[in-house]
Formats: sequence, C-alpha cells, structure tokens
Amino acid sequence: MSDLFIGELLVLLLLVPVYVRPLFPSLQAMEGISVLPFVSFLIAIALAAGSGIPVSFLPVFCFSVVTLVSGFRRLVRLLVKLPTDWFSPASVFFHAFGCVVLVLVVIVSIRFAPEDPWVPDSAVRLSSWSEPAGTGVRARLRKWESEDPVAPKGVVCLTGDSVRSLKSRDTLAQLLASKGYTVLEAQLSGPARGSPLFALPLVRESFFLYSRLLYQLTGYGNSLPAQYMEEFQPADIRFLVTYSSRLYGSSIPVFAIAEGSACAPLQALFASSDTPVQGIALISPDTVPEEAVVLSGAQGEFPRMATRAPLFVITRGTDSVYGFGELAADDVLAARLLGANRDAGRKHAELLARRIETWLARGSAL
Repeated sequence: MSDLFIGELLVLLLLVPVYVRPLFPSLQAMEGISVLPFVSFLIAIALAAGSGIPVSFLPVFCFSVVTLVSGFRRLVRLLVKLPTDWFSPASVFFHAFGCVVLVLVVIVSIRFAPEDPWVPDSAVRLSSWSEPAGTGVRARLRKWESEDPVAPKGVVCLTGDSVRSLKSRDTLAQLLASKGYTVLEAQLSGPARGSPLFALPLVRESFFLYSRLLYQLTGYGNSLPAQYMEEFQPADIRFLVTYSSRLYGSSIPVFAIAEGSACAPLQALFASSDTPVQGIALISPDTVPEEAVVLSGAQGEFPRMATRAPLFVITRGTDSVYGFGELAADDVLAARLLGANRDAGRKHAELLARRIETWLARGSAL
C-alpha cells in the first residue's frame, strides 16, 4: 500500500469515534474525543504537504475539514473545561448522517487507492538533495542509479508535465536505472518566481492538475499559465541539462525525456547548437516534429527506424491520460474523470518505460 493511502485510512479512522460518539452513551463521557478532528486535520495537512492534493485524496481532505469546523465549538468547550457530552437531536442526526458519509468516503478511498510502486528486477538507489539554482531559486534534485559500481551507460534528464515535475514517471526512472542509466530529475522553486503559484511546488502542481482537469472536462479556463510555459519550465529544463553535463562531463552521453507541457521547451533546447543532449524522447507532445520517429501509444508497433533516431516520440494513442505521468496509477479518480481506467500493477507505465529503454539501447543518437 502507498504511504498516501495509509495516511488516508488513518485520517478516517480517527474520525470514527467522533461520529459514533452520540450514538453510544459509553463514548459520550470520553471528553478527549473532541480533540480527534483537530488531530485528523493535522495529519491531512501533513499528507497534503508531502503529496499535494490528488483528486483521489480530495474527499478525505474535505471531510476532515468539515469535521474540524463542525466540531470546533466542542473543542473550544473542552479547552475551557466545559462539558462536551451533550448532543441535541439535530446534532445526533448530523453525526448519524456523518457516519453514512464516512462510510462512503472510505469506499471511495479504497476504490481509488493508488497502485503500489513498481519494483525493478535489480537493485536501484534513489538519492535526493537540494541546492541553490540562482538568486532566490532553489532546486530539489532526485537521482536514480543502479547499485552496481559501474559507469552508467548514459545520463537521462527526466522532466514531467507541469502537474508533476518530480515523481511523474518513477516506473520509467527505476527501469532505466536498473538497466544501467543514471536518471536525474529537478524541481525548482523559490521567492524569485514571484507568485506563490509558481514559488511553491505543491501549490503550483495541485493548481495545474485541477485547472488541467477542468480544461479537459469542460473546455473552460486556461489549461496552463503562459508565464510558466514560456519562462519557468524552459529554465527548469535548461538547469537540469546543464547540471547533468557539469556533474558527469562529456565522457558519458546525455539524453533527455519530457512529457506533456515539458516537450516543447525540450524540443527548443535540443534544436539549439550548443546543447549537450544527444537524443530526446517526447511523451505526448502537442506537435510532432517531422524528423521524429513516432510510436503511436506504448502498445503500438515499434518503428524500425528507431535504431538511429535522435528524436523519438510516443504519441497519446488511445490513452487519454498521456501527458500526465502515471496518473492512472497514482491518482486513479482523476484518471477516471478523464475517461481512463486504472493502470493495474503499473503495467502500462512499465510498457512505456520498456519502449523508451529499447530506444536508448538501440543507440538512438549514437
């Protein structure tokens, strides 16, 4: 089970005594139950701080907030040492109705629980650190690599869509690491980016996820802020490529993979004359370059010319959540709203990862 799903169950478990308390006289005398909504809300906040607010987590988070607000007066009475064991008929009805809603939220959480992480055949190692990336900007970096003490076959710069700049394709990163590649990811943030929408990654990515969902489902609103597309995301990609070259030098080939909104700035970087990148793979770009070798969906037939293709593209095919990372495994409810099914066992994510590994193994730009 994922950490987020375990956290969701803990949040809901703490709320069970709160809602059944008026129905059982033995529980009404337990004054400390009035503290549980606040504790549950703190755990929900901690989960949101660590994982954002995926659509699958939204019912749990909202239910926690409603419970805190509805029980706040009773919590204050406990703090000032006044009785909290009296429940009016309206309060009893509210708590009984809350029990029904609680059961429904539990069902939704179980029904749309995230898939377990994919496990590679050989051991890989994940390192995380942060360092300055300019005035008022800090980079959070992740590196996947094989635990075998050998030089990597190549360095792969992995950049996800705007809805998830880190952890967007962990299956892909782990598979490439198990095959001997070093995979680098970066997430930049800081006060120099002005608005909290751009400065705080969790706020930014949650906003982008819900705005993209609204845009995909209704056609209303802007799918992405222009400033992020034109300024910040290209800068993030340039930083990651430059950082990888500085870290490993020119003796190890550098490749780059982008998905969704990150495809256009990576294409522009690859077209420049001074780029160290020897080959790029694009997952669901808005436009497909004429010179690219194209695979229609991960389940399509692998192109014969991909043995010497510096530009490899996997189009959306029939998958409606291409461009969102492993959304069908990490945020199943969001994927269902977009018309996609659960990626059970992350099989689809694994297939896509193996297609890209095949492109790399065949020499791509070499």
